[in-house]
Amino acid sequence: MGLPAAASGSTSCHVLAAAASGVTAFIRGAGADPDLVLGEAGFDPRDLEDPRATVPLARYVAMMERAAARSGDSHFGLRFGQQFQPEALGLIGELALAAPDVGTGLAAFARHFIQHQQNTETRLAREGRSLRLEYRIVDPRIWSRRQDAELTMGMFANLLRRALGGALEIEEVWFEHPAPEQAQAHAAAFGAPVFFAAP
Repeated sequence: MGLPAAASGSTSCHVLAAAASGVTAFIRGAGADPDLVLGEAGFDPRDLEDPRATVPLARYVAMMERAAARSGDSHFGLRFGQQFQPEALGLIGELALAAPDVGTGLAAFARHFIQHQQNTETRLAREGRSLRLEYRIVDPRIWSRRQDAELTMGMFANLLRRALGGALEIEEVWFEHPAPEQAQAHAAAFGAPVFFAAP
C-alpha cells in the first residue's frame, strides 16, 4: 500500500495539538511505530506534547493516514475518534460540556471550532426536532482525509454522548469518501446507519 505524501504548503493552516492527545500510545497499540509514523508526516514527537500548540493541519491529516497504513488498520481514525475524550479537546470541549443544554453546547462548539482547527467548515443546523452537525476540511490541498473525517465524527459523537449522559440517538452519519471495506464497523461505532460518497 502506498503512503500519501504530506501536502505541500502544509504550514498554511493549523490544528491544536490537543487533537492528537494520546495518539502515540494509540499508534503503538495498533501495532505501528509512532516515531516512524510521525516522522513520515513531518513531525517530531515533541511537536505534539503541548496541547495548546498549533501544528500544520495537512501534517496532522497525513499522520492519521500514515498510521492507518503502517498499522494495517484501515479503521484507525474511526477507532481513535471513538476513544477520544471531549476534555482533551481543550476549550471547545469544555464550552460544549458546560452549556445549559445540548443545542447551546453544540452551537458554541460549532461556532468556536475555528479556534481549534483552521480551513474547516463546522456547521450546526436544526431540522425539525433533530440537529445536524457538519464537518469538512475546505483546504483543497488536503484531500486524502478519510481517517480525519472518521476520527472527527467519532470525537463529535463522544462529546454528544457525554453532554447527554449517554442518551445519544444518532439517526444517520454521512461521509464524503467512498465506502471502505468492512463498512459495517462504522454502523456499529455510531449505532446508526452510515452512508458514504455524500455529495
